[in-house]
Amino acid sequence: MKIQKKNQSSTEARLLKLKSQLAASKRRPILFVGSGISQRYVNMPNWNQLIQELFDRIKTPHPFEYYMQREKQDLIKVAEKLVNFYSNYYWKEKVKKQSPKELYASGNPKDVFLKYEISKIILEHFEQFDSGKSVYREELQALRGITPQLFITTNYDNFLENQFPKYTPIISSEGIIAGEQSDSFSILKIHGSVEQYKSIVIDKNDYDTFNENQLYIVSKLITYLVDYPVIFIGYSANDPDIRRVLSSVKKIQKKNSSSPVMQNMWFIDWAGKISETELQPDVKYLALDGTESIGVNYLKLTSFTELFEVLHQETVDVDALKTLQHTIYQIIKSSSITKLDIDVANIDYLKNPDEFLQLLTKKDVFLNLAQMADPDQLAATFVLTPTQLAKAVFGSEGNWQMVNRFIDEVATQIGLNIRKNNNPYHVNLSGTSRYSTAAVDLLKMLKDGKTVILDPTSTVTPFHMAE
Repeated sequence: MKIQKKNQSSTEARLLKLKSQLAASKRRPILFVGSGISQRYVNMPNWNQLIQELFDRIKTPHPFEYYMQREKQDLIKVAEKLVNFYSNYYWKEKVKKQSPKELYASGNPKDVFLKYEISKIILEHFEQFDSGKSVYREELQALRGITPQLFITTNYDNFLENQFPKYTPIISSEGIIAGEQSDSFSILKIHGSVEQYKSIVIDKNDYDTFNENQLYIVSKLITYLVDYPVIFIGYSANDPDIRRVLSSVKKIQKKNSSSPVMQNMWFIDWAGKISETELQPDVKYLALDGTESIGVNYLKLTSFTELFEVLHQETVDVDALKTLQHTIYQIIKSSSITKLDIDVANIDYLKNPDEFLQLLTKKDVFLNLAQMADPDQLAATFVLTPTQLAKAVFGSEGNWQMVNRFIDEVATQIGLNIRKNNNPYHVNLSGTSRYSTAAVDLLKMLKDGKTVILDPTSTVTPFHMAE
């Protein structure tokens, strides 16, 4: 019994270490998600089972086991055999009539049929998934409560998209390399996706291309992989994909550090039961290419609920974070940055963080303004001075003090003080407030006692009357 308490204490201590590391880094974690997660929650086949199911679906000269023996358990080489088998199968007249015409385009590679069949298998399994009826409901609820910087996965299925609908899927290594801006709040599907079955990495040619791109992907993500907490979950210690990633990280980082342990990285293991006498190492050394190895923090669990609770971080809405990120990116890359007069986070926001966060939750407020990189475009949209706005709303007796007081009075009612930040009604240009014609319509309706609901996602009709 004492040993059991000691093991429990060890697990709790490591979870506390991870929590402290997250707090100290002040960053969101990166999650590498392997097939073990899809197997756990969706009952997806692992790669071995998937290849076997592909053999079982059609008639082949020999069974799956025969090719496994011939190719010395090399699943990539075994999958290569399936390329011809499925190409021949799909060109049978009966099968061709029942299959999508796009498969038979002359420009398609021969492996398109195998990849299409893989997507069918995975989608069939996914149709059986219901998170509300899952025995892992508690874990799934805790999982949905996390907001990592990004997910990186070798899985083809849509489990992560299903659980994190506000994250943007980026599919295939080419898609990641071609990505123009930050990949934050995305799901990087480096081996492809069932939604784009041609992107699936399955045979030798695919893996050759992927391996060529591997270093470029890691180089692009090196800041994340080195400076952020990184969690590997759903992988085996011998997984070749993890070995390749860590080998690339070690090559890039070798000049900067001689330490064999990556303190920011965690390898999460699962076991149905952990023996009372089992001693768990604090660090797990993973074999890399040749004789090299690398150490990462190690944690074995029987349930992931506590892990996901530790990974939970208070945050504003992911859509708002993505909008802010995109806006800042647009401003930074703008060729007219020296002329850009939009103050995205000025001192007024910093003085009133609650109002700033409230504005963040209104999707695309910043995005609409960030796309107006030309000050002339802004001046053409926000045409009214405060005095002109006052006269348009209150008539000839109106003045800027009157309109400012009225805006302040209705701020609570509409949930936004339009003169205190940049929005579809107001913008600060070189220290001068300017208003759009939408502000006239809005304030007139409020002056007449009408109830309106803001829609800051639109610069054309940014509000409507309540029903």
